[in-house]
Amino acid sequence: MWRSAWSGWGNSVPAPLFRVVVQPNDRRKRVKQAGPPAVAGRNLAYQQFWERFIERARSQRPGWTRARKPPAQNWFDLPAGVTGIYYGVSFSWKKLRSEPYLGGEAAANDRVLAVLQADREALGAAYGGLLIYEPLPDKIACRIAVYRPGSIEDTEDWDAYLDWFVDSQTRLRKALDAHGGISALYQRGEVVDAGGRADRGGGGPYGKLVGFEVDDFGPAVVDQHRPAMGRVRRHA
Repeated sequence: MWRSAWSGWGNSVPAPLFRVVVQPNDRRKRVKQAGPPAVAGRNLAYQQFWERFIERARSQRPGWTRARKPPAQNWFDLPAGVTGIYYGVSFSWKKLRSEPYLGGEAAANDRVLAVLQADREALGAAYGGLLIYEPLPDKIACRIAVYRPGSIEDTEDWDAYLDWFVDSQTRLRKALDAHGGISALYQRGEVVDAGGRADRGGGGPYGKLVGFEVDDFGPAVVDQHRPAMGRVRRHA
C-alpha cells in the first residue's frame, strides 16, 4: 500500500512523493514462490507408474481410458459403462490386483456376483485362470479379482507389471463379454437359487428374493417366507 505526500520546490507544481506503508512479508513471498506442494515418496512412484500405464493403455487399448493426468494413489479406475462399476488395476499389500469392481446398488451387486459365481467354472475357463470372488461384507461393493506378487517399490519390475495389468484386464473383459458384458448383467434381472440355477424375475420356487450370501459352497438365495433362522444374511 502506498501513501502520498506533497513535495514542492519554489513555485513549481507540487509532485507526489510516495512512501511504502505496507509490503508483503517474507512468509507471503515464500508461499507464493513455493507453489503447490510437490508429490513425494510412494505417491510420486504411483504417479510415475500410472503415467506409464496411461501411455501403454492409449497405445495398446485406446478405448480403456481418456485420462491424461496420472493419480498419486495406489489404484487406477477404468470405466465399465455402468454407473458405479469400474475395471480397476491397483497395488494391494505386496500384490497387484486386477478386477471388475462392482460398486453400484448393493442388491444388484450381490445378484451379479452370485450369477457370475454360479458359472465360475466357465468364467474361469474363459479367463484362463483362477478368479477370486470377494463379497466385501463391510461395503456395498464386491469384486472379482486376480492377483500376482509385486510392489511399487520394485521399479525394475514395472515393465512386467504393465504387461500383467494389460493382459489380465484384457482377459477379464473377454471373459465377462462372453457372459453378455457388465452392462447386460446389471440389466438382466437374473437371480440364482441355492443350487446355482438361474431364475429370471425374482420369483420362482423360492418366493421373493431378499438377498444373497456367497461363500465357498456357492451362492444362496433368501426366501422371505422362510423362518428367520433359515434366512441368509445380506451383505452390507
